Parts: sequence; structure tokens; C-alpha cells
Amino acid sequence: MPPHHSKRSVLITGCSNGGLGAALAEAFHETGRWRVIASARDLTKLQSLKGLKNGQEEDGIEQVQLDVVDEASVRAAVVAVRKLLADGNDGRKDGEKVGLDAICLNAGGGYSMPLTDIPPFSPLLPAVFNLNVFSQLSILNVFLPLLLASSSCNSGKPLVIAHTSIAAHPNGNLPFTGAYNASKAAMSHLTQCLRTELGLLDIDVIELRTGGVRSQFYGNLQQGKARVPEGSIWETEGVKEVVEGLMDGEKFGAGFSERAEWAREIVRDVENGTQKIIYRGSNAANVKWVGRLIPMWIYDMIMARMLGIGHLPGLLRAALEGRSLVTEEEQDYQG
Repeated sequence: MPPHHSKRSVLITGCSNGGLGAALAEAFHETGRWRVIASARDLTKLQSLKGLKNGQEEDGIEQVQLDVVDEASVRAAVVAVRKLLADGNDGRKDGEKVGLDAICLNAGGGYSMPLTDIPPFSPLLPAVFNLNVFSQLSILNVFLPLLLASSSCNSGKPLVIAHTSIAAHPNGNLPFTGAYNASKAAMSHLTQCLRTELGLLDIDVIELRTGGVRSQFYGNLQQGKARVPEGSIWETEGVKEVVEGLMDGEKFGAGFSERAEWAREIVRDVENGTQKIIYRGSNAANVKWVGRLIPMWIYDMIMARMLGIGHLPGLLRAALEGRSLVTEEEQDYQG
């Protein structure tokens, strides 16, 4: 097995057990061509990666603690990664710059809620964007000096891999997960700008637009309790069950791709180096092409049938007829 200094190094954020980051860490590691540094907010949640070795003790998946929304944690992680890369086993000469060859911005989270039920001026929506967008750019900028110092001793330029979602695409987003969809769309646009800007610094940028993959994603949504709030119009009888089925992914899990195979496909695509936007996972290919072939109004009709929401307008109209449209907050304000 090649020693560390003959491999390309990659830091992957958000590698907790059962997640897509962990699957990516395993897939990069099993090629034998990558020195993998996995990170998570809680190191006890990296247990699934702990015993993975590639023939030599020093060739296991290395781990660092990294909470992507905590500045102190991010800056401590840079120091920890630099130390790992500079240790005596990597074969670098004295005085040679320590560089990171690739970073995979995978950490993030979902949030399911009808957009009309997100309380006005609530911190919930900014928190979703802070996790899925702003923290990603902060991490990139903090680790940028290590990427710029990359020797890329095997092949290829330094690499940034940004993990978004097919939800970033107009034809891939689902109702009642709008805050998450919007955050991924924002990150997707940032990634496209980064591809041009970092390209001028000789750094490649790849976006992963992932479709449905079996993971802990839906189980982690609001601690597994993604529900319509009390008093919501979506709480209407016959509506609530449909909406919550979309919020918690109940309708889709059976058709999702397997994590391990999805991750191996991603690694093959990354190493191939020909795609700047990679579509993998259930329905990803459909989302990629359907917008080019089908007008949006036809797409809306197809999705209404697929999601089982075509009958909801009638139920909602009946519910609105006997409902006061003045909120308690407005009454208090007027009083």
C-alpha cells in the first residue's frame, strides 16, 4: 500500500455514522489512492470509520473534530489537519509546504416545514442557511491556504467538492422542504461562482447534486419529528397526512440508492475529472434532463400526480371557508 506522501489527501466534513459523508470517506479510502481525513462535530459518531485500515496501521481513516458552525472548532480543525499532514510519516522534506489536496464540503442538514408555517422573523430559516451555505464558505476560506499549498504530488489540481442536492434544481425540489431547497440552491450558485474564481487560482471545483440515497437524513430532521404545527392550515383533515408524508420522506425511501454504491460512483466521477456537476442518486438523472425536455406547467402536473397532492386544493378551500384569516398576533397588535 502506498505511504501517505504518495496519496492525495482529502478532508471530508460531516462524516457521522450512517451518513453520506461516512460513505464518501469509506469510498475514497478503499481506492488506496487517497489519504482520508474524516470530520464530525462529535467524534463519537465516527465509530463506523474507526476500524477501517488499508493494510497498514498508519493508512487508516484519520479523524478530526469539526463543528462547521463554530468558528473556534473550525480554526482548531485547521491546526489539527495541518499537523496530521505535516507529521513525520508523510515523507515531506524539512521546510516543504504542507498542503491539502482536496476538501469535500459535505456537512449540512435538512429542514422540513411548509414555508407558510415558518414563524415570521424566526431564527429557524437563517439557521438553515447558516449551516448549509454560510458555514460552507467560511470553512473553504479558512482551509484555502492549505489548498493553495497543495503539492498535488500524484496528479490533478487542488480540488473543492461541494455537496448540494437535486433540490437545488427547479425540477428537483419538493414541496414542504422549501427552506432546505432554497439553501441548497444558494450553495449551488455559490459553487458555480467558486468554480470560476478558484479556477483562476488553479483549483478545480466540483458540485455533487445528490438525489435520493439511503441515509440518516430524514431520521435526523427535527430529531425525527418533522410535523405540521398545531393550528396550521396544513393540519386540515386529509391534508396533514399527505403533507407530513412528504416532510419526513415516507413516500420516497423505497426507491433510494444504496449509500456505498452511490459513494463509489461519486469517487469514480471525481477521479475521472470530466464532470463539473455530478448527478448521482435516485431521480438525479431525471432531474438533470427533464427541465430541458418538459415545460414547467406539464412538470407541475406530473409532480402533483406523483406526490399525491392533486386533490388537496379542494380540501384546503373547504377548510379556509370557516377559518379566520386574522392571526392572534394581529388582533393583539390592533388592540
